[in-house]
Amino acid sequence: LFIKIKMSINHIEYELLTGQTKEEIFEQLGFCFNDYISDVWMYRLDTKNCIFCKKYLYLFFENDIVTKFELKRSKVNYLM
Repeated sequence: LFIKIKMSINHIEYELLTGQTKEEIFEQLGFCFNDYISDVWMYRLDTKNCIFCKKYLYLFFENDIVTKFELKRSKVNYLM
């Protein structure tokens, strides 16, 4: 189970996460399976328009503050 963040948030709005503390991120997005001690948190993004494509938001922390983020995609191959 991953937290699903609505994809209606655009790239510029993700940039607003930069500079926020872990506590602020937790209040906005929750923990999901992230460990508070970890310097990298991951969230699965809600992608209703693509069944075989999953998108993830990675947040990178230094001294408990977001210093950068990355958006990544992974394709799922289903064998039938």
